[in-house]
Amino acid sequence: MIQEIDARTEGAWKPSPGAIYPALNQLEDEGLIVPTEAKTFTVTEAGRAAAAEIDPKPWEVVNREMADACPDGAARVCEELRRLNTAVESVLDSGTEDDLTAAVDLLTETRRRLFGLLAADR
Repeated sequence: MIQEIDARTEGAWKPSPGAIYPALNQLEDEGLIVPTEAKTFTVTEAGRAAAAEIDPKPWEVVNREMADACPDGAARVCEELRRLNTAVESVLDSGTEDDLTAAVDLLTETRRRLFGLLAADR
């Protein structure tokens, strides 16, 4: 589910397991999904009907918001920024203290170099 949301939002939204499992429990309580023996879930008929009524789909909203936030001609930069955000979230979720320190150093250097691009062009 996490991977599917990540794919549908093109990396703009990758929920953590701490967000997914309570949502799965709620959907199960509402009879919209049922767990299987393989520790996966199957959508029920009621779940399919409820999903069909959702318009726009959440990933469509996220994708549209991300597209609206991106200036004309900067789609490649915005896409890479979404990918960077996904990488940062992964380090935050799974990184050691050393990883977090290295991430701060890398992001600081990247920020400085980006501002340097603007200064060099002037």
